[in-house]
Amino acid sequence: MSMAPGRGRRELSRKRSGVRTRAVDSDMMPRPLELPRIVNAAFVAREVGDLPMGEEAAELHRRMRRRRGNGLEADMVRALLPFETLSEAAAAELWRRITQHRALMRAQLGRQVALQVAALDYLMGERYLTLPVLVEENALRKLVKGSTRDPLTGVLNRGAFEGMLERELGRARRYQYPVSLVMLDLDGLKQVNDTRGHPAGDSVLRRLGELLQEQMRSGDWCARYGGDEFAVIAGHTDEPGAARLALRILLQARRELADSVTLSAGVATMSGAAAQPDALIAAADAALYAAKRRGGDAVARASTLRPS
Repeated sequence: MSMAPGRGRRELSRKRSGVRTRAVDSDMMPRPLELPRIVNAAFVAREVGDLPMGEEAAELHRRMRRRRGNGLEADMVRALLPFETLSEAAAAELWRRITQHRALMRAQLGRQVALQVAALDYLMGERYLTLPVLVEENALRKLVKGSTRDPLTGVLNRGAFEGMLERELGRARRYQYPVSLVMLDLDGLKQVNDTRGHPAGDSVLRRLGELLQEQMRSGDWCARYGGDEFAVIAGHTDEPGAARLALRILLQARRELADSVTLSAGVATMSGAAAQPDALIAAADAALYAAKRRGGDAVARASTLRPS
């Protein structure tokens, strides 16, 4: 079970405990585009003894404890409240309070109390949640996927792309690292649609979605921007690195897409205070159309374009 929030990000401050922690801006910890797959609701239930743990699950839990250390407690809070924007410190503090509340409920009731029951009781009692909605995790996972993924290609949709780009650039401004954007456009898709029909064109789009996801590195995001145009967000990547990524995608497309279909790519990079979504999209788009003017099946970099 996951709980949808009654209120958005807020300060987590309670006079009774004398502890003050604070939710942070969304550029510190972006809200997920998908629900967590490893430290999920079932993981939390096993970790606290609400579900049995077999040998395979026990090994997974040991591995995650070694990898995350004290951060695992924050991960488990995010599994319960996947749409809240909490810093690691605030999430860990919330975990401490929920587990203390669970122990108190057990003592008062004289029986076992599931962690999620204790969490709901605590969060509503403290007015952290006001009108929660209870939903099975698998059902919520399907809803989240449907709201963020393009149904044909499986990559992010336009709305999820714009949100992720804004958050990634917010982090780049805060921590002073480069973010690159690769805009991609299919060359020759119209000919496929005209000569072989739209189902054949859909097959090309679907395969390109698979190809993009296969080429993504950790921290990259790919999206369908609209029609036959796609985008890749590459964090911590300068323009030459993004151009190499784009070239790998183009070479793979030559091998795997329909004979008459290739890709054109435009690459742009921004960092620091200048990193704004609209400006980065415009720069990558200008580079994309420069590649198209060269005949397609090419990569163009924004930094090499002559000012118009």
